[in-house]
Amino acid sequence: MGAQRHREIPVTTTNHLIPAADAAERLGCTEKMIRKMALDGRLPFVKVGSLLRFRPEDLESFIEAHFTAAAR
Repeated sequence: MGAQRHREIPVTTTNHLIPAADAAERLGCTEKMIRKMALDGRLPFVKVGSLLRFRPEDLESFIEAHFTAAAR
């Protein structure tokens, strides 16, 4: 058996992943839309089994990027 490769995950300040439902609430949209944005590559996520999880700082970055773009 070959050596397993492990991808190092950067440590965040909270080290906390939130479910799609909470991400949807934070962004003010549906969970279905969150999943679509994640799978389309617009929103970073981590897959845990069949579940999608999101870092709060990624959601904040997403909001900031789109808020800034809309304000221009």
